[in-house]
Amino acid sequence: MNDQLPSQDLFAQPEEILDPLYLDLDDDQLIKTVKENIRNSVNFYTDKKLYERQEKNFNYYLGKQNIFKTSSTARPYKENIIYEGISRQKPIELSRMPDLVVKPGDDSKESKESAEQLTGIFNSDSKRRDNRKLLGLAIKLEPLYFYSVVKTRWNPEKGMHGDYEYVHVHPDNVVFDYNCSDNDANKMRFVSEKAKLMLKEVIMMFPDKEEEIKAEFGWGDGENATRGDEEKLASPINILETWFHWYKLSGEEAERVDGVVWIYGDTLLKKMRNPYFDYQGKKKKFTWVLKERDSASMDEIFEMIDSRSVENDEELVVYNNYFQEPEKPYFFMVYENMGKQPIGETSRIEQVLEFQDSLNQDGSIIADMNIRSRGKDIFSTDAIPQTTLDRIDIYDIDQVLGIDVPQGSSIANVHSRIEQKPATAQQYRSMEENRQKAFEMMAVGATTRGLKEPDSTLGESQMAREADYGVIDDIVEDTINAAAEWQANWAMQFIKLFYTKPHLRHILGKDGDVLHSRLTQDIVNDGMEVVVSASGVDKMIRKRMAIENMKLGIGDPLSFYEDTEQSNPKERAKRAMMVQLAPQMYIQEYLMEQEPADPNTPLTNQVMGAPQPPGDALPSAPAPQPPMGGGGVGVPQDDPLGLYEII
Repeated sequence: MNDQLPSQDLFAQPEEILDPLYLDLDDDQLIKTVKENIRNSVNFYTDKKLYERQEKNFNYYLGKQNIFKTSSTARPYKENIIYEGISRQKPIELSRMPDLVVKPGDDSKESKESAEQLTGIFNSDSKRRDNRKLLGLAIKLEPLYFYSVVKTRWNPEKGMHGDYEYVHVHPDNVVFDYNCSDNDANKMRFVSEKAKLMLKEVIMMFPDKEEEIKAEFGWGDGENATRGDEEKLASPINILETWFHWYKLSGEEAERVDGVVWIYGDTLLKKMRNPYFDYQGKKKKFTWVLKERDSASMDEIFEMIDSRSVENDEELVVYNNYFQEPEKPYFFMVYENMGKQPIGETSRIEQVLEFQDSLNQDGSIIADMNIRSRGKDIFSTDAIPQTTLDRIDIYDIDQVLGIDVPQGSSIANVHSRIEQKPATAQQYRSMEENRQKAFEMMAVGATTRGLKEPDSTLGESQMAREADYGVIDDIVEDTINAAAEWQANWAMQFIKLFYTKPHLRHILGKDGDVLHSRLTQDIVNDGMEVVVSASGVDKMIRKRMAIENMKLGIGDPLSFYEDTEQSNPKERAKRAMMVQLAPQMYIQEYLMEQEPADPNTPLTNQVMGAPQPPGDALPSAPAPQPPMGGGGVGVPQDDPLGLYEII
């Protein structure tokens, strides 16, 4: 945890302790080391003005910006491009969640079936509304705070037998190892989270520390359980949950020790090894008696003999881990990492703050000039006293103003008007250029925001949109796609470790049918790997290409519905083809009520609903009809039933 490794005696583990999660560390030294590391990290980022920069970015997003007023009477002008940029970019980043694929560990049929089943489950979990909300919040905070954090944990209250879940941790509540040059939490020496809980919840989590917790809170001695005490138990308190790794020295060899500790004030509530890793394993019994097998080979026999345990030929220890080593349950979402610290050096939001100030200033000047352009009236106080002028509104057309013009004088000598020019076209153009530059730096140009730039061709607009999508796709690859893979990897670790009893899972199949699966830890095999096969932006491009292909007449309905991710694509394609090629069958099968068959009616008439041609001739299919809205080839005409179901 600190720069100096602790002595070997600190890690001396008594042989009589059988708990595999036991962590033999000195409590006082552990508390001191944890708090010292937190203090050093906070001081480092305070000197780097990180917290000031985070606050400024967040305030600008909320609209708390520098307001420029050219005069005391001018109204303030504010155009929040920071908010608009994030609001435009986030829907594109989350419009399509990435597709995950679990690669089997070997070529066996069982491994391939398990990988296919896990692929469906992970994709179903990834597209759940709560997960989309979780990743949406993370991707929104990342450019404002230079990083965002997602945490996974095992929730024993979820489901019948407990289940894994993912939660968001606000950047204000996380402190980490600033010496690490990567945003991988496993490379950080520590990750500390400040959790706000009720006093009663903390006592429930650590019942053996109830007296120490109450003493740290300031609970008076000899107090009875009264209503006032119940209010005290509902008081919010902050505890530190710190995940760390340390090194156990043994001569010239070193062992990495991963652990977690909970601290409230100066009280150590609990310490243990990483609870999300199987250190103990379980013994698997087997026999060495060779039996004749049709599929057995000499290589398999020698491999089995070489792999047997030297100490015990009848038992083999099996560890229920998907991970090779213990990992910290945090994912740091970072895009602008430059290899000097775990978080981003800057962000696309910080880079446009000056443009935001410039737009507010230019807008204030333009608005003030336009207000002043209505001119200013000047009256002679000899004709109208100043007290009268203070009470009247010369711009009220319903108010009559009488002027005493001296004899022999003209009204021009009594009243005059000062004219001022409005804002020039050059000022508007300069403001628009600054606005466009800021949006381009945030990868949300005019075409991406749904606006058509003047004097731009369709090809130029398409190229501009593709350029924005290229940047957004790169952001998604380093943030959302990486988070989705991290989630799936942790899901396999939790399944392998905690799914000792069958867990019922529901997933939606590609053809709209609901599949039910009962999962156990045996479904995760060694060697499995999770990868992203298609990102959200990739699927948006694929959807647009599918529409263009159908317009060009080089696409098929099934591929169209699959690429556009519409529900039940096979059924939709079947209806679309039937309504064009066999409308009578379409009406009979989907629109007419089913009636009992008449035994005297030929079977062909029951199916087609109309008399058939004589002989063996089959009814000719009508020529394909052009899609609704005009001739030519275009997007496949969906069936009327599907259209009205959608409406």
